[in-house]
Amino acid sequence: RCFDEQLQPQFRVDGLEGEFCPKATLSSTKNPVGCAVFYAAEQFTLVTADRIDLTDVWRQYPEVQQLVDEAPAIGRGMEKSTTVGQILVLSRKSAPEGPPIVVVNT
Repeated sequence: RCFDEQLQPQFRVDGLEGEFCPKATLSSTKNPVGCAVFYAAEQFTLVTADRIDLTDVWRQYPEVQQLVDEAPAIGRGMEKSTTVGQILVLSRKSAPEGPPIVVVNT
């Protein structure tokens, strides 16, 4: 709500576009929180915007899983995490065929 009703309109006045990425939250959360990235709309075009839920991705790494197995409190803490990774790929309007710009935020 804050992003759509307050931040985005105010930043647009200054020529910025933004992308909001909600955190992984429990169903009891009523007000979404998360990450936002703003970029100069006159200079950049948004190619893609992705979100990675980091609350569970750690299970893919055996070293981390071993650590959690040895210290279950770490696993309980990680399961309560609401962290996400926000990934934007932008292209320059002045050089659209040039290399993309990747912005990552957590």
